[in-house]
Amino acid sequence: LLVVCGIIVPVLSRGQIFGLRLPQWIPMLPHRANRKAEVLNGFADAIDAGMPLDQAIRVGHSIARWASQRDEMHQAFIRLEYGNSIAAVMQQAKWLTRTEAKWIEGASPERMSELLRSIADQNVRNANANSRWLLGIFFPVVIVVIAVLDVAAV
Repeated sequence: LLVVCGIIVPVLSRGQIFGLRLPQWIPMLPHRANRKAEVLNGFADAIDAGMPLDQAIRVGHSIARWASQRDEMHQAFIRLEYGNSIAAVMQQAKWLTRTEAKWIEGASPERMSELLRSIADQNVRNANANSRWLLGIFFPVVIVVIAVLDVAAV
């Protein structure tokens, strides 16, 4: 229980361990999905306001609450300066999957804004479903382990 609460949950919440990002197939927890959704919704707001995305990333870097977000924004801005496309930069920053990046590639600003909001909402819904699924398995397993330990102690 201590291992799960002390190591596994924080790793899944941050999406990285010892500075290395977790593979894409590992389910995202709601906390991480909400942080990712904040970024995508912020970019959608910037697009709706007519702000170029490179400027939005620069602003995002200056107002980010977490150091990891500031680092992501900084790396994204550098990649944009090197001429990478918006979709490629968002995929490299793990804000979008490869499929999602293909959706926004070449999209009009209005469509890109809609897609970013939709992707953010879907990520949060999926993370909440994953969390319910994991807890549905985890809780009974913990009860059985505690019962086995109790019987073994007697």
